[in-house]
Order: sequence, then C-alpha cells, then structure tokens
Amino acid sequence: MELSRSTARAKRSCAEKGYVVDAFAPMFSEDTHTRTDPIMHRGYYARFCGVDLAVRTFLSKFGDSAQLVVLGCGLDSMFWRLHATLDAPPTYFEVDSEVVCVAKRRVVRAHPALLNAAGAGGLGALGGLGAPGASASSRYHLVAADLRDVDALDASLRAAGLDAAKPTLVLCECVLAYLDPERGDALVAWSRRTFAAACLFVAYDVVAPKTGDAFGRVMLSNFKDRGAPLLGAAESLDAVRGRFGDYEASDVRDMRAVYEALVLRQPAELRRISALEIFDDPDEFNLIMAHYCFALAGSGAAVDVARGLAAQLDAA
Repeated sequence: MELSRSTARAKRSCAEKGYVVDAFAPMFSEDTHTRTDPIMHRGYYARFCGVDLAVRTFLSKFGDSAQLVVLGCGLDSMFWRLHATLDAPPTYFEVDSEVVCVAKRRVVRAHPALLNAAGAGGLGALGGLGAPGASASSRYHLVAADLRDVDALDASLRAAGLDAAKPTLVLCECVLAYLDPERGDALVAWSRRTFAAACLFVAYDVVAPKTGDAFGRVMLSNFKDRGAPLLGAAESLDAVRGRFGDYEASDVRDMRAVYEALVLRQPAELRRISALEIFDDPDEFNLIMAHYCFALAGSGAAVDVARGLAAQLDAA
C-alpha cells in the first residue's frame, strides 16, 4: 500500500509542478507538500507520455468498442482523465489487492467528481467491500484480485463484465518486476491467450542487472529494504523482449529512448518543461532512465497499433 501512496504523491507533485494536466491526481494523495525533485518529475513525465501515447493511439483505432485492463492500478487517476477528455470513454477495469481497492473505493466515495464519472449506481455500485471480485458500474470496474493467480484473476474480471472478444489494452506499470518470473510470464501469457482477437500489452518496468551493474544492485537492495523486493526484475532489455515472444509484434526500449523521442526531439515541449524548474543533473537522470523500460506488444487486430507506436517513437 505504501508504494501506491508514494506513487500517488509523485503523480500529484508532477501535476502541481505543471508537467501534466491532471485535476484528479490531488484527490488520490492527501500529501499537500509539493516535492522539488526534477529527476523524479521528468522520469514520471516520460512514463506518462509513453503510456498516454499508447492508450490514446489504441483508443483512436478501436473507439468505444475497446476496453482497458489496468493490472496493479494503485491509486492512479487515468480513468478519470480519459473520462474528462473523451466523448465515449472505454470500459475500464482496474485490478489490485484488496487493501488497495478498499483505499481507492474510499477516495472515490469521498469525491463527487470521481463518483459521478464512475457511472451508474453511485455508492451502491462502489459498495460491498466484502463481496467477491469487483466494485462495478457501467463504465468503471474495480476488481480485487491476486495477480499471481491468473485463473482467479480471469474469473474475477469476467464476473465484473470483462468481454474477452473486445479489443483490449492491458497496462502493467511496475508490476512484472514484483512478481516471480514464472508468475509474471503467466500473466503475459494469460493476456495473449485471453484477448486473442486484439490485444495491446503495454508495460513500464524495471531493468536491474544483478551482476556487473552497481546501480542495479543498489536499486534491488533499496526495494528489498522497503519491503517490496523486485523478484522478477529483468536483467536486460533482451530478457524483457523474451517475455513477449508469443505476441505477433513487440517493441522494447529503455526509458532514455522514450524520453528522447517524446521530449528531447519536441522543441516546444522541451522548452515548456525546462521552464518549470531547474534541471542540472542529466547524467544521473540518464542512469536512472536506463534502468526502466517501456514495452509494447500486439496481437490480432492490435498488431498494427503496436507497430505504429514503435514507428512513432522511432520517428519522433
């Protein structure tokens, strides 16, 4: 739960600094102290840019026939951002542990703007904490499930209304690294098998070699000390690529490349964020960004989306 809270604080800080427009981020973090860490802000901003590009490109192709499945959603606000900017937002499923879901339900109940956007049923739709599976509305479904058990995950999502025949984007942000490699591979295989007609898998995750890389070793040690060991952190980009071998198209690159494509090669955007705060340690930033990656994998009718996104990142 603490990782969800710290991520929510960081996202709130990015919004308050002006990197992203997110009126909902403050609702998911009670911490009103704006941090002044330019490296953290730019890292989260690059992550936001990559995920936002993938989601909006996918939705531009499939429209309201699409559904999003966010695994390990934490206290994220993307559903509400999409709802505020799209005429026909997709069906949206968020999955996390029961303790995170309880906290998120509490936040949604406390803010009418969140509750109204979540759809029909109001408090009733988001009630029933003891009920198995989900808090559901016509648009938004919050599902408590253990990502280490794909059979139970599948059953809970289907009980919430998941339609495996729909074009589906599966989003995993810093999820696979926390799972044993076998369980992480099972989650990827589940997505490919379940959404065979059209699936775009989008992952943001850790790359932390265990040998020959001092920064990676320190990174692994720090997460372990926080009680969140990176059991399945990939040791290389090739290891990440290997996870998506069953997909028809995939692209994996480190976050330095994503930042270069979506920020450094965009002069107006670079000028905009450069005016937000002083950023004077690019070497440390590049080192950190080299230890995170962005992966896209497509199957069925979503193959062209995955290839198109990779081409956009190459050409940007």
